[in-house]
Formats: sequence, structure tokens, C-alpha cells
Amino acid sequence: MRIEYKYFVPCQIKGQLLRDIKLFVDNDHNINSDRESYTVASIYFDNIFYKCYDDKEAGLQSRNKVRIRFYPDSEGNFFANLEIKGKRFDKGFKVKHLLNLELVKLILANRNISEIERANVSDDGLIDTIKYFRSENMFPVVRIDYQRFAFTGRADKEIRVTIDQDIKCCASTCLDDKAILPIPMNGNLLSVLEIKSRDYIPFWLNSILDKYGCQRMAISKYGMAIERLSQFDQLFNRATNTKWT
Repeated sequence: MRIEYKYFVPCQIKGQLLRDIKLFVDNDHNINSDRESYTVASIYFDNIFYKCYDDKEAGLQSRNKVRIRFYPDSEGNFFANLEIKGKRFDKGFKVKHLLNLELVKLILANRNISEIERANVSDDGLIDTIKYFRSENMFPVVRIDYQRFAFTGRADKEIRVTIDQDIKCCASTCLDDKAILPIPMNGNLLSVLEIKSRDYIPFWLNSILDKYGCQRMAISKYGMAIERLSQFDQLFNRATNTKWT
């Protein structure tokens, strides 16, 4: 299990904060010499009562969320992960299954387990994960996209620092970027800084957080998306399966 701390970063200080962080980190393996950031897209699952959203808002100490994460700018080499991301008090954990395009389409289309078993050639735990979230009556509800800057600590590779900007969401759960109409989540005025570590925050990173007045917050992009889309009448009502207003 890992600690995960999140902070909002105003756009006015993001560049300066990023420059300070880069003095102590190396680019994540997903970053190459041609680009400073990469696009992340996630399709989140929930039930008609939005239980995952409610659990987060209630601050439950034990909760899970399910998503399929993929990378739209991976230049033809499509891959995705089906993830269960959980929280147990102050520690986080993640169960992850690598998916190809065929498996993603089958899962999003809610195809039967036997079809998915025929397409799944390598991951014994994948079917159990699918059975779990289907038993909870979860289905795809929102898609969230953003640009990610990602780093690992130079002295301690277990330290991972990410900054996510241009965060957008939509009620469509389509894989095709051209078929969605995303809505900016916060007017692009805020980025999200996230720190992941085994059990501590290094001194240099604490000093940077203090310098810019960054305050740890309980931030959920999924929760932000649910609230944002509800403003545009794009979600379904919890009880009647009609639009949530």
C-alpha cells in the first residue's frame, strides 16, 4: 500500500512549482524526448445510485473505484488497464489488468463472460475483477481526460510526482476522441498535484509545498466530474434512471 497526497495548484504558480520540482526528479518512463507530458483518459464505472461517488463524498475509510485507463496519444500502440483503485484509511492500493482493444470493447459493451474469457489469453485475475464490479451493478458512467506531467524522485525512485492539467470530462464513454464533447472541469484554472510514496514525503518536496502554500486536500477527479456534469444535465437520476437534475 502507498500514501497518496493531492493538492490543487493555481495556474499562476504551476510553471514555477514545476521548475522547482524538476531539480530533484527525473521524467517518468512514459515521457520521452519529444514531449513533456502525455494524455491520460479514464472511463469510470459506478451503479445507478452513484455509490462510488457517495462513498468518496462521505469520506469512508474503506472504498473502491473501478476504471479503464488508456492513453489516446499512444500512436497506434493501443493498450489500457482495468483498475480497481482502493483506499484503506490513509493508504491506497491498486489492482491492475492489462487490456487490448478487443477486451476494452467487450467490457464496455457488457458482453458475456464467456466471450471475454475467449479473448483473454494471459490474465487469470481479470475475470474475477469483472465479476466483482458486475456483481455491484456497475457500468461505465463518465470519461475524464487530462494532460499529465510525471516524474520519479532522483534519489528515491519510489517517490512519484504528477501534475495533471487541462482536465475535461464527458458523460460519453466512447473510446474515439472525435466522438466526444468534453467539458472543462475547472476552467483550466487549477492543476492537480499528486504525490505517491511508500510511507514518507521527502524534505525537498515538503519544502516546495511550503514555499507555494500547497495544502493537502481530498481531491477526486471522478467526484469533480460527477458534480460538473450534473450542472449540464448529463447524468442519470439515481432512483428513476432519468436525467439527474
